Amino acid sequence: MGLRFVPAPPVPGALRSLATCLAVCAALGCAGGKSTPTGTGGSSATGSAGKTGSGGTTGSGSAGTTGSGSAGTTGSGAAGTTGSGSAGTTGSGSAGTTGSGSAGTTGQAGTTGTGAAGTTGTGAAGTTGSGVDASVSDAACQSASYTFAPKIPTVFILVDRSGSEFTDATTGVFFNLRTAVLQVLQQLMTSNTQMRIGLGAFVGDHGTSTCKPVFDTVAIGDIATNYTAIANKYNSLGPLLPTGTKAETPMSAIIPMVQTVLQADTGTGQKYMLVVSDGQTDFCDDGNNACPPDAVTGEIQTMYTASLGTLVIGLPSQMGGGMAFNQAALQDWANAGAGANAALPTNGGAATPLDLYNQCNGITDWKSAWTTSGRTGMTSAGLYMTPGGTAPVFTPSSTSTTDLANQISAAISGVKSCTFDLSDVGGKSIKVDTTKLAQAKVKIQGTTVPLDATNGWNVSASAPSQLVLSGTACTNWRMPNNTLIDFAFPCSTIIFE
Repeated sequence: MGLRFVPAPPVPGALRSLATCLAVCAALGCAGGKSTPTGTGGSSATGSAGKTGSGGTTGSGSAGTTGSGSAGTTGSGAAGTTGSGSAGTTGSGSAGTTGSGSAGTTGQAGTTGTGAAGTTGTGAAGTTGSGVDASVSDAACQSASYTFAPKIPTVFILVDRSGSEFTDATTGVFFNLRTAVLQVLQQLMTSNTQMRIGLGAFVGDHGTSTCKPVFDTVAIGDIATNYTAIANKYNSLGPLLPTGTKAETPMSAIIPMVQTVLQADTGTGQKYMLVVSDGQTDFCDDGNNACPPDAVTGEIQTMYTASLGTLVIGLPSQMGGGMAFNQAALQDWANAGAGANAALPTNGGAATPLDLYNQCNGITDWKSAWTTSGRTGMTSAGLYMTPGGTAPVFTPSSTSTTDLANQISAAISGVKSCTFDLSDVGGKSIKVDTTKLAQAKVKIQGTTVPLDATNGWNVSASAPSQLVLSGTACTNWRMPNNTLIDFAFPCSTIIFE
């Protein structure tokens, strides 16, 4: 029998379980037999030959020793005839047969009769290895079932709550987005998807003499138990009141707070910030429009170096007919969050990083982001290279709830892990014999995945407890409708520790 990993049955829904729980069924065989003990010799008989020399018991293949018949005692007449212990027959794996010594007849004369010794009784050799040695733990030779959960990803959703997302107190893109986000999160919850979710909505408030960032949050938690808290907080939010209050977009002041939250999270999977914005960020003012996006790019790059990814959803603005984006800024943020090249922003007329530095160096909030990003010298807060990358920006084609929900769903599907950790299965550590990978099978939605370190699955010798999907295999697994992954490994390929 072999080793088979089977995920829990998927639950209907737009986003199904991200391989939340896989079952491992192992049937292990044990080799090695016990050695054969010494065969017992024939016993004495009065006037008769020695009795049976019993054969060797089943074991490792060694023969039984000689069974010797004792001499007959003095008879009352003629000497007893010879009692011969017949030899045990030879067997392969079975016990030696009984060697029986025939009885001596009654002697007539009073002379001494000597009962001949029984002949050698040979215990046949046992065959090698097919028996189960009782000295081996039964726990090592049994069928067992284990369950394990993959590392659970964490997503902190950061929502733009600035004035450009509202038309009045009850209408605007913000409300369409809210419905879409909660719809997707509810699907995650009802489909038993294992994911950790937190929420934050930010705005710059001019309610006092100085504009201050306002950041409403819900702490990160398992979506199964955190949905209600997120829904309650999100449903309580709207535009700054009174309606018409100037509301800014100070994203660079908020991102370091998000980084702190993600780094403090106890989840063991990959962690992401999901930014939902039109890209029209500022420093809680109406100043230079090139410096704020540059500051955000630098901060997202800093998060990436701390192993925190960023996903970007283009949130349509109510300005410009309802579909206005700063596409260049959104693309730079997506590239920065994926470790790809960000392209130098040109909307402020900057042609070089030095131009950005000269424009922005006198702005306190920009300088703070420049410092946080670890920059030195006369350069921009973000790092830029040509050509820019092509990381996905999830942009809806309209402001409808359906289009927004589809983009949010697609973005969140991208956080599904393509690495499966087998190091703790029911308290046991599993390693794979990487010299026997060709004996194993991996399937996604019933379709076989090739053994290929570039566009398939693989287990490396340096990480024998981790199976990794790469290239097209990882891309296919992350598609929203693909929720079933199956691993079949023969027992000979698996090592329990």
